[in-house]
Amino acid sequence: MASPLCGGNNGTSTNSLLPSADKQPVSKDSTGGIDVYINMDNVHLLNQLRRETRNSEHPLINYWFKYGLLLAVMGMLQEQERREKIREDKPESEPSGESEEGVETHSSRAIEIASSGLAPVIVPIIRRLAQGPTK
Repeated sequence: MASPLCGGNNGTSTNSLLPSADKQPVSKDSTGGIDVYINMDNVHLLNQLRRETRNSEHPLINYWFKYGLLLAVMGMLQEQERREKIREDKPESEPSGESEEGVETHSSRAIEIASSGLAPVIVPIIRRLAQGPTK
């Protein structure tokens, strides 16, 4: 699995997945791989870190956030590719089941929006899953 490219906003926390306005959240690199930029100054991550009183847990929370979002983005990209393949293979006369607006939601902007929605819940989800089933 590729490592996410991480960055911040020069000390200003935001709700965005992006580390800065000049980067795309998901882009192809020169080798044909995918770069995923994750904003490690995300306000939701910073809130999780402030709530955790044990500083020894901060690297683990950063890890959960970074790789949790990376895995979610990779899943969205895989689903996007699967849907595009189906759309390409389907004859023009067959209805796609998607509206005109639905076709546009497969962009990297849609993935950025969905990832921003995951940002507030990714650490609590992983923390709860790490505890195992409740007895």
